[in-house]
Amino acid sequence: MASTSERTFGQRYTKGRDLVEYLKLVTGYAPTESALLPANLTTLLDSINTANSEVASAVSTMQTARDERLTMFKNNTTGLITRCAQVRDYIASFLPQGKKSADYKKVQKIVMLMRGIRLSKKPPVIFFIVANRS
Repeated sequence: MASTSERTFGQRYTKGRDLVEYLKLVTGYAPTESALLPANLTTLLDSINTANSEVASAVSTMQTARDERLTMFKNNTTGLITRCAQVRDYIASFLPQGKKSADYKKVQKIVMLMRGIRLSKKPPVIFFIVANRS
């Protein structure tokens, strides 16, 4: 649950609607600037609500597209990483040096980088604190 100091878009929007409803009840509220009239504020809030709905729809569409992209990249049978690994294995099968060939090692490195895995771990850096003993 949001804290009392934190406000979501929906909470702020609701407060805007509450303000317009309150202004309708205030006797003598008659601003000279038309943008401050309750009817115009209601129109503004309706426009904000429409824009928010469009954003929500766009976010949903974007998330669906991202999920599809990730599936194409990481799918265990048809994904890019799997196919690149198959290319690597094919290179190892037809070259006389097999897995020891330079081409295999190059493709292996590319596949590992695509997966986000390092080929070899760097040795950990160890710091020693030397106490000054006088």
